[in-house]
Amino acid sequence: PFWDDTCDSSEAGSAFLQLELSTDTAQMASNDLASKYWFPTKSIDNNRSGQSSVSGPFPLHKPDTALWEFNVPGVIFHQVPMIDDKLNIYMGSDAGKIFSFDRYGAKRWEVNGTGTHCQDPSLFDGILYTACRDGSALALDMMTGQLLWRRKFCKELPFEHYSISVTKDHIFLPAGVDQHGNYVSPFHEPLDIGSPAVALLHRKDGQLTWKA
Repeated sequence: PFWDDTCDSSEAGSAFLQLELSTDTAQMASNDLASKYWFPTKSIDNNRSGQSSVSGPFPLHKPDTALWEFNVPGVIFHQVPMIDDKLNIYMGSDAGKIFSFDRYGAKRWEVNGTGTHCQDPSLFDGILYTACRDGSALALDMMTGQLLWRRKFCKELPFEHYSISVTKDHIFLPAGVDQHGNYVSPFHEPLDIGSPAVALLHRKDGQLTWKA
């Protein structure tokens, strides 16, 4: 995504921006079912290594030669976009909407999550996994956006973006909100940016295995 630091967040919109990448192929660090995707989870793999053969322009500025741009008025993106093997893009948002775009910027689908702040998704074996502010984890079909399952496993989750990790059998993600930090929001409310616990869910149906 591209954002302008001068933008007033109360009137914020965001835009997707695609730049030309100089690479022949992207090599994933893991050999599981996510490895066929260019960018299946935040920082490329579950080790958060950031290792990739892709190179792009740096520093990132909005160029006059952008391949495409998609504006979403009133929707703020703090989340990391994921990219599959066909260069389709998947993105959550603070508004709770989840999007997919093709490599040319055409919107493939848009769905509403179970609450606001649907966070960094992970892609695995044709399924997108994410979690939202209301404490629910979701699994969506990557092709259609169809909801495959929803599981509410805690009261709520942080509004600051976080990433979930997906393996062949399980999903690992935060569980709950820590509202006892020293920071306060501009509205003088607790800035719940952390989580006091973690949870392990079954990948096939979201059933809770344990929470600690």
